Amino acid sequence: MTNPDHEAFPSAEQQDDEGSLPVGGLTKREYFAAKFGAALASDVEIGRWLQTDPRYRKQPDGHFNFSEVLATNACEMADALIAALNYPKPPT
Repeated sequence: MTNPDHEAFPSAEQQDDEGSLPVGGLTKREYFAAKFGAALASDVEIGRWLQTDPRYRKQPDGHFNFSEVLATNACEMADALIAALNYPKPPT
């Protein structure tokens, strides 16, 4: 089972003068979303596609919310990947 809240790269504990401290990292969901976000941001055609998203709109300051729409889509893709990874594999 792929848990979106588990770390993508398990961390170790770090020792200091006061004892042991956990060294945190990105969750699997954050890691997958970052990968999808980078892919979405790197392609002009995908950028045009994101502008067709109904959540894409002009803000009161006159700017469009492209980053918000990109991030939302990246998180949705990460969630879909995690769901697919948790779907039972067909027998071989």
